[in-house]
Amino acid sequence: KKNLDFALSVLKEVSVPVEFNMYGLVDDESYWNQCQDIITGLPPHVVAKYHGVVDHQSVERVMAQHDLFFLPTHGENYGHAIFEALAAGVPVLISDQTPWQDLDQTGVGWVRKLDDAMAFKQVIEQVSQTSEEERIAQRQKANQYAQKVSENGDIKTLNYRLFSRALNGW
Repeated sequence: KKNLDFALSVLKEVSVPVEFNMYGLVDDESYWNQCQDIITGLPPHVVAKYHGVVDHQSVERVMAQHDLFFLPTHGENYGHAIFEALAAGVPVLISDQTPWQDLDQTGVGWVRKLDDAMAFKQVIEQVSQTSEEERIAQRQKANQYAQKVSENGDIKTLNYRLFSRALNGW
């Protein structure tokens, strides 16, 4: 998915120190080269690091090491990585192109429109100003929210159908 260039363009505008860690498979070298050009132009207080693919057993541990999961996606039918971040106790900053629409109301993250890059920037700057006590409380909320979601039978059924269709070629 080509969400990285948008995320990097947002990070070019932040005025606070940020360490942006990227994970996953680079499957489009041309697109990755475009993103690397953007990374080269980031301000000195924004450090972007690519870490490659994370094995499934390490996802929760790796996610839990971060203060924010930033995924300005152009579309998700569910957003399993979003759920994984919440389950790891990490608040999320995502676009409005996912089914995860109640994050602001529940206090576990932020949902912003892709046509408003400055709204993403404002959240990142706001998160950087959050006290340790507030971070801990929000982490607990995020984890509790994920637990509640995982206990929802309707969501389990929908995910089972999604994966069954994928495995059986639709």
